[in-house]
Amino acid sequence: MKRCAIYTRVSTEEQVERYSLEAQLEVLERWAGALGYEIADTYTDPGYSGAQEDRPGLARLLTDAREGCFSVVLVYRLDRLARKVRLAYDLIERLEAWGVGLMSYSEPNINTTTPIGKAVLGIMAVFAEWERDTFAERSRLGLRKAAQSGKYLGGIVPYGYTVEEGRLTPHPEEAVVVQQMFTWVAERGWSTDRVARELNRLGIPPKYRRDGRGVRGKRTAGVWRGGGVLRLLKNRTYIGEYTYGKRTRKTQPELVRVAVPPIVEPALFEAVQEQLSRNALFAARNARSAYMLKGLIRCGTCGRAYVGSADYYGAGDPPGLTHPLHALHLSPRAPERPGGGHLA
Repeated sequence: MKRCAIYTRVSTEEQVERYSLEAQLEVLERWAGALGYEIADTYTDPGYSGAQEDRPGLARLLTDAREGCFSVVLVYRLDRLARKVRLAYDLIERLEAWGVGLMSYSEPNINTTTPIGKAVLGIMAVFAEWERDTFAERSRLGLRKAAQSGKYLGGIVPYGYTVEEGRLTPHPEEAVVVQQMFTWVAERGWSTDRVARELNRLGIPPKYRRDGRGVRGKRTAGVWRGGGVLRLLKNRTYIGEYTYGKRTRKTQPELVRVAVPPIVEPALFEAVQEQLSRNALFAARNARSAYMLKGLIRCGTCGRAYVGSADYYGAGDPPGLTHPLHALHLSPRAPERPGGGHLA
C-alpha cells in the first residue's frame, strides 16, 4: 500500500471556522482512505502564514519527504501549503526531486502525479497569492477603521493605562504615579535616573513586575531605570495623542490618531520636555568618563546592557562597566568583581 503524508495549516488572521485544523485533518484522513493510501504521518502548522517557509511542521514534512517516508502529500487546498507562487513552485520542485507528489482535496486538477495537474498548478498558485494579498489589504483597512473608532489594537500598554472594552483607560493608581513623575522633573528638575531611584526607593513596581509577566515574551528587570522613565516622559499618549500605524512595516496611507483619555496636562508635558533637554545638555557637559562599550556588552543572565560606573572595582579604582542589577544575580559565565558586578 502506498504511503501518504497529510499537511494542514491555518494562520492567526484567517477564519478558524472556515479552515480549522480539525476539519482539514478529518477530510484528508477520509480522502486518504478512499484513495487507498496509508497515512505515514500528519504535519500541522497552527498560526503560521502560508507566505513564509519557516514553519516547523513544513520543515519536518520536507525532512521526511527527502528520506522517502511517503510518496504523496495531501493538502486541503494549495494555499494551505503556500500562498506565494514562487514558494509553491519551490516546494513542489523539491518534493518532485525526492519522488513525492502533491494532491489537493478542494482542487482535483492539482495533482503533480499527472501532466495536466502540473499545468493547472501554476494557475492555482497565482490565485492563491492574489487571494492572500486581497485578504491582507482588507485586514489592514479593518484595523484602520477600528483605530479610527478609538479601539486599542494591541501592543505594550503604556504605564498608567489599562484596556477596558478594547479601549485605553487610565489606571487610577498608576495614573497618580505618572503625574508625580512629570511633576518631579518639571518642578524639581530631576533627571530620569533620579526619578527611577525614587520610585524604587518608594517600592513602586513597574507594570510588568506587578502583573508578573514579561514584555514580548522576555523577562523584565522588575525595577525602574532611567531609560524606561525617559521613554515614559516622552510618550505623547499621556496627553491624549496616541497614534496608530507608527510601528507597522506596511506602508500606511496616513497615521491614525486615536482618542485616548489624557493623564497629564499639555503644559506640564511641554515643561518636562524642556527640562529633559536641559538635563541632557548638562549631562553630556559634566561627563567625566567615556565608556566605549556602554550599551554593547550585555548580561549573560538577563540580557540587560551594562552601564558606566565610576566605582566598579571599588574606591579609588578606575571606572568601568557594571551591571545595574548585579546585586540581584550574577552571570554563571564570569566571576564577580571586588566592586560588584560582572562581565558578560
